[in-house]
Amino acid sequence: AQLQQMPATGQLLNQEELDQLQAWIEDGARDMFGNLPQLPNNEPTVAGYLAFNNTFQTRYDGANNRLDSLFYNPMKLPGNSTVNLVFFVEDDSTETANMQVNQLRMSFDLNDYSNATSVNAYFFAQAEAWVVPVNTGNFSGGDTVYFRYYVNDGDQTFNTEFPREDQPDPYKTYAAFYVLP
Repeated sequence: AQLQQMPATGQLLNQEELDQLQAWIEDGARDMFGNLPQLPNNEPTVAGYLAFNNTFQTRYDGANNRLDSLFYNPMKLPGNSTVNLVFFVEDDSTETANMQVNQLRMSFDLNDYSNATSVNAYFFAQAEAWVVPVNTGNFSGGDTVYFRYYVNDGDQTFNTEFPREDQPDPYKTYAAFYVLP
């Protein structure tokens, strides 16, 4: 490939213009008001979740442990046990350990969380993730429970929701469990 000049047409920058451009860059590439450029501060994202038994030895979230073996259906959980839901949160400006809110809400209705039960998460440093222990003994065998995870980086005016209210039903049923009788 042959190198081409920039701009492709017209005059090349002279040395004085190149020196001015270099000085502007070295000064931080300030805008016309003297402000330094800033990266956007996006809301956190939930990269996904895993589900384990209370000793973290058995995993429940795989496709082979879902109703009808469909990866987007609720996972099957044993009754009267503690299950650890592990959420992986990413953010562009806040360390995972410094996230705020970190709460799981559970509902029997796919879309209505007005009477949801809330459980706070704790930070699990070894995995750089947030863990929510869920006692399936609080539910009856045969119950399907939908859940949403909420997190905030402390910079946003709203909480990030996973899965979001506006997502299609398969996203919402993926974030659900069925309590075995």
